[in-house]
Amino acid sequence: ASATLGFVLGETVKLLAPFTPFFSEVLYQELPRGSTQMNSVHLESWPQSNLKLKTKNLKLIEAMKEARRLASLGLAKRAEKGIKVRQPLASLTVKNEKLKSIMTKEILAILADEVNVKKVFFNKKVEDEIALDTVVTAELREEGIIRDLVRSIQELRQEARLEPKDRIVLILVLPGVFGDAAERNEKLLKVEVGAKEIEFKRSEKFQAEATVKIEGAEGWIGLRKI
Repeated sequence: ASATLGFVLGETVKLLAPFTPFFSEVLYQELPRGSTQMNSVHLESWPQSNLKLKTKNLKLIEAMKEARRLASLGLAKRAEKGIKVRQPLASLTVKNEKLKSIMTKEILAILADEVNVKKVFFNKKVEDEIALDTVVTAELREEGIIRDLVRSIQELRQEARLEPKDRIVLILVLPGVFGDAAERNEKLLKVEVGAKEIEFKRSEKFQAEATVKIEGAEGWIGLRKI
């Protein structure tokens, strides 16, 4: 680690030398001798750029630029179909297969997260630049319900001025399929909102409460700090 630091400082001092000659010289002389080769910084050669690294960075920048553009197209398609962003969808398919070669797994993951899809595919047979699978299955719908619920609970935590470390008892009174979805995902809800316990019936022992709407249906949430 010290050798790496010495190298970085040595290269930085060389870059500073034309602009701050005296300060750079003093700093250069203070560096460990293993980090310097000449008697003066002004006798050193100008640092050379790493062409391979530069090319890699340019490809990364281009890939991110394309990912942002594709995300915009995907979000526009969602708006066109009237599907809210918090509702997960199965996939986004990109027509330009050449982009696959410059997009890393990390960038594809960012793209999928921005458009809120499970997978990103490449297929030159799609009609437009992108194709969005807009079929909301029962599983995807339930995931969307839970995301909406988590958002509402987190907002209520903020209103109650709770810290992220604070654990709560969560109280949920939700109609029909929404209550069923919450019970099936009880463990996930506990982790997401910092709840030690969830009660699925009305209680007057709450610190904060809110009426929520999920897909047009009205429910009630309450919480208290443990």
